[in-house]
Amino acid sequence: MAKKLIDTLREKFRIIYVLSLTERRDRRELVEKQFEVLGLPKPDETPFIRYYYATLFPFNGLIANAFNASGKGRFTKANEYDCARNHYGIVKICRDLFPEDSHALVLEDDILFREDPNEIIEYLEALPEDYDIAQFGGFTTDPRIHSYIEGTQDKWVKHRNVGLWNCSGYALSHRGMDFYLTFMEKIKFWVADGPLFKAPLSDKLVNTYVSREPIVIQVSKKLVSSDIRNQDNDTIDYDNQNEYEKNISLKDFFSACQ
Repeated sequence: MAKKLIDTLREKFRIIYVLSLTERRDRRELVEKQFEVLGLPKPDETPFIRYYYATLFPFNGLIANAFNASGKGRFTKANEYDCARNHYGIVKICRDLFPEDSHALVLEDDILFREDPNEIIEYLEALPEDYDIAQFGGFTTDPRIHSYIEGTQDKWVKHRNVGLWNCSGYALSHRGMDFYLTFMEKIKFWVADGPLFKAPLSDKLVNTYVSREPIVIQVSKKLVSSDIRNQDNDTIDYDNQNEYEKNISLKDFFSACQ
């Protein structure tokens, strides 16, 4: 089954990047334990799956404030800028260096995969041929998401009226990469998941899908701390307010305590 999973990933994607802060060894250990159980090579053991290393920058607040003051960007937390800059860098590398028929998968290092590799494979094999953006997980407090993900057996659904936050895991076609970069460069340089949140509003620009059930979820911030959000600057209850994950069973996913 491990060979089937890696073969399917190679068939679907030109490259997989895992975004990780250099100082967050704990998060890399979390990712690598899951990869090992799934039978996947650890990032950087193969050119196909790579870490994209980021470093905390002491002047993120200064840059974020400059974007806000200029009207060319919008940030409410200093490290939102850093996160956005790194996702932008990943997407631009993929767009500039790989052929136009390439697809890329971007993962963050605080994710928990579905434990059953068969389920992951089923979702990968069912990826719509015309997708430009495919979100492997998401966050929304909008209950209208249920009208898209319930009552269907399709593995992937469009969700035009409901934007989904979260960069935990997303795949892009070359057109999806162009959309992401153009949004950040021409509309506003915003939080990393801003372009993904806005993408479903018009399928004339890009075809955006989300998996009917999450393929990855983000580990609770109570268990693995965030470098962007904490109790002092964010009051959202990510564990209980996510309508997209409302009916999932955490038993289907790896645990941060394993």
